Amino acid sequence: MDHAMNNYLNLQPKKQIQLFGFLAIISMLLIGCASEKLVSEEREDYNFNSVTILDSLSQDIVSFNKIFERGMPELSGSLDVKWRVEDFFTVSQAIHTFVWGESLEEWKLNDVAFNFTCDLLGGSPYPYKSFLRYFRNEGDARYVSEINIRSTDNRTWIEKTEYQPRIREWSIIERDRIISVDDILNLADNRWGEEIRNEANNSCEVVISYSDNDTLQLGFPYWRIIYETYQEDGEVKESLSFYLNALTGEEFAPR
Repeated sequence: MDHAMNNYLNLQPKKQIQLFGFLAIISMLLIGCASEKLVSEEREDYNFNSVTILDSLSQDIVSFNKIFERGMPELSGSLDVKWRVEDFFTVSQAIHTFVWGESLEEWKLNDVAFNFTCDLLGGSPYPYKSFLRYFRNEGDARYVSEINIRSTDNRTWIEKTEYQPRIREWSIIERDRIISVDDILNLADNRWGEEIRNEANNSCEVVISYSDNDTLQLGFPYWRIIYETYQEDGEVKESLSFYLNALTGEEFAPR
């Protein structure tokens, strides 16, 4: 190692720059060759009846063809429906099974986000929009199912992707190990949210998302809660973010 370094230092500055540039190019090529490649990508849009779908899915015999219809819904405004967080998971399982032709039993949850309007917070919050990402590994391939659901619009769309080769392992959200969406949101609402909502006369929205991107650095996964207040014209007035440890509920400041 020392001998190689001495040889490098003995080179003329111009030669050193050329050698460094050559090594940098080789490194970039190796990184590029090792990256995961998108093999296939497909998006499908469906509409459903948000008032009846939960009852339909609870039946002994479920006909997905009668529940989900291709295309965008015909709506003139938002529907007044109240789904709980678990209802979105139920519908995501159904649309995934319908589109992929297999259940979520072998799939793992990787990402979660929910949107709430401030007037439906406190106690048992009702989200109106969700994003859920599931994945499954098979050989050197990774299959990804990203599901967006909007209960107030009778709308869902699912993005199906396949990556090869699978270079790194994705993290898994263990729902039975972390604080639930409802509980973490109530914690946030008791600490800051209620005051924010009152000052804004509930003219606001809350987005909660899970992250473990910094788990290696922080030592724990976390929930990010964003409060967005609005002006009379509908434009965002203020956006406030809070971070809570997903295991303990303790607040922390991201580094």
